[in-house]
Amino acid sequence: MPENIPTQTANEKLIRDYAEANGHEISKGKAQRLALKWHKRQQLIGISELHHLFGHSDPTAETAVRNVLQQKNGPGTVAKQYSEAA
Repeated sequence: MPENIPTQTANEKLIRDYAEANGHEISKGKAQRLALKWHKRQQLIGISELHHLFGHSDPTAETAVRNVLQQKNGPGTVAKQYSEAA
């Protein structure tokens, strides 16, 4: 079983708590079925796989940050900020 995944019972409690907090009525059986589906989906991909998928460098995000900093601080300031941080 992948690490750090809540149990089906914990998921059921979260579902019931959420429904109650938001004014929804939910039967115990419905909460159990939802929790089972949720738990099965959580098991399909583990945390380590998520780290692998999202741990890569994203040049699009880096470019977006660079563009925002250039708009905010003016051209040429971004390179200086990156070199000072490194």
